[in-house]
Amino acid sequence: MRPAAVCVRCGKNGHVERDCSADPHCVNCRGDNATSSKTCSTVLEEQAILRYKAENGGTSQQARKAIVVEIHRTISARTYASAVKTQLRTKPAELPKDSGRSALLPCRRGKKPTHVGIQANENVDKVAKAALNKASTLGNKGPTATFLSRV
Repeated sequence: MRPAAVCVRCGKNGHVERDCSADPHCVNCRGDNATSSKTCSTVLEEQAILRYKAENGGTSQQARKAIVVEIHRTISARTYASAVKTQLRTKPAELPKDSGRSALLPCRRGKKPTHVGIQANENVDKVAKAALNKASTLGNKGPTATFLSRV
């Protein structure tokens, strides 16, 4: 038996996008965009992970830890009121203004981790590139250490 069709516009079963008149709703990020949208925060995260992995090698898990650990921690700590005020849905790859947290850069065994400060509303790709540049200038070869943050 074939599974029921799922609309990529609203995420509901039983119809397809061309027959849908509902407002867009993403099943990946739960945002107000279609699931097929290229502005979906989940799609942007996955692209950043693939880019990191292509440039540095390593496993998908290591790349995910290097890129999205800080994003998820700050997003989960955000309240509904602050999310509405900052309207992150229009810019899904940004952090809240009061983040003030730092992310760990990968390092070789036996060396201290390098902290990278993430500033208010800084683009994820910009932070990731800065982290990679800092790691390369310090002689780090990629993610080999255990990260202290949880997703």
